[in-house]
Amino acid sequence: MADVRITDLVAPEAITQLKDVQKEIENVKKVFLEVMKETSTSIKVKIETVGDIEKLNNVVTAGMQKAEAATVQLNTAVQQQREIVGQTSNAISRELAEIEKENKVKREAF
Repeated sequence: MADVRITDLVAPEAITQLKDVQKEIENVKKVFLEVMKETSTSIKVKIETVGDIEKLNNVVTAGMQKAEAATVQLNTAVQQQREIVGQTSNAISRELAEIEKENKVKREAF
C-alpha cells in the first residue's frame, strides 16, 4: 500500500485559504484588544462635568461600534473556516473510502 500524505489529499488552495482566514481572525483579535484598551483607559478618567460624561459616552459608543464590526468580521471568518475545513474533511473522507475499497478488492483477489 502506498503512503498517503495529507498534502496528497488536501488542495494547496485550501491550506492557503485556511492561513488567510487565520490571519483575519488574528487581526480581529487585535481590534478587540484595541477596543478594550481604549475603553479601559477612558473609564479611568475623572468625571467632573457633563462634558466628561459625554466624552466617556462617545468613547464607549465608538468602542462598541468597533467591537460590533469586529464581531461581524470574526463570525464571517469563522464561518469561512468551518466551510473550508468541512470541504477538506469531506474530500479526505471520500479519498480514504476509495482507497479502502481498492484495498478490499486487492485483499479479496489474494
